[in-house]
Amino acid sequence: MEVKFSNPMRLPLPFRAGDKVIYSAEYESPSLGAIADTQKNASKSLYRAVKTWIDGGVTAYIDDQGARVDDPAEIKRVGFDMSIQSAETLAMAIALEYNEDDKVEGIYTCPLCGTELVAEYTPDQDTRDSISDLTINCADEPEDTVIITLDKPIKIGGKSRVTDEMVGIEIQKIELRHPTIRDGINGQGKYGASDETRQQFAYYIEALVSLNDEPVSSKDRNEFGMKVFENMRGKSDIKKLGEMISRYGVVNTIEKTCPKCLKRWKETINTSSFFASALQSGSTTGRA
Repeated sequence: MEVKFSNPMRLPLPFRAGDKVIYSAEYESPSLGAIADTQKNASKSLYRAVKTWIDGGVTAYIDDQGARVDDPAEIKRVGFDMSIQSAETLAMAIALEYNEDDKVEGIYTCPLCGTELVAEYTPDQDTRDSISDLTINCADEPEDTVIITLDKPIKIGGKSRVTDEMVGIEIQKIELRHPTIRDGINGQGKYGASDETRQQFAYYIEALVSLNDEPVSSKDRNEFGMKVFENMRGKSDIKKLGEMISRYGVVNTIEKTCPKCLKRWKETINTSSFFASALQSGSTTGRA
């Protein structure tokens, strides 16, 4: 189902926290101290910065029975188990609460005639797009894992668990959890901010549950987890993986109409800059 930004906000993907299932969050504008801590962490780890921002804004998580988790220490602990898609969406919602200007600029090209549409602010008009107009795609229930059956099996080298000899391994099925904010922090800690692709692989590895229906151990993840994703070749499988992991969250596409040929098409707007602009404004506006 699709919902709009609100407060409390329905999370894109409900998640388990102990014996609770968290469905939504209440939040407020972060303090200047929380913004300063987020800015400090942003240079080290994007995911740690997002976690810090969320911890500074969330006042309560709400479970499926309407019970609240509102102790500050518990809010911080519970937040690690949230999916990355939910965390990014919640961070954006808090930025909307903090930043009075919810507009984003962009330049879009008509796919039919090539005419450029410019979304911008000028003294005469404001053609920017509004983040708050976007919708959020939400799951009805928690999804413990997702399973991907590959069209093109992944072939890697590895050791036999029986003989300890090097043998070829062919992977046809991958099962993984929805990567959490903890997975993102751990992945970035292993590969650093300069290797964005392997950071993403790293949090996939953290979330691996099984390969070919065989449970994956910590040793397996360390030995050949990266090879699994580095050796994925099937374009349909790569697309399938991305869609399965990212199908919940902000729907960041809007409809555009060309003023010249009247062509209508879907365009992706830049939502990633909105979070960054909220942080930048925090260092200059003096808001508390």
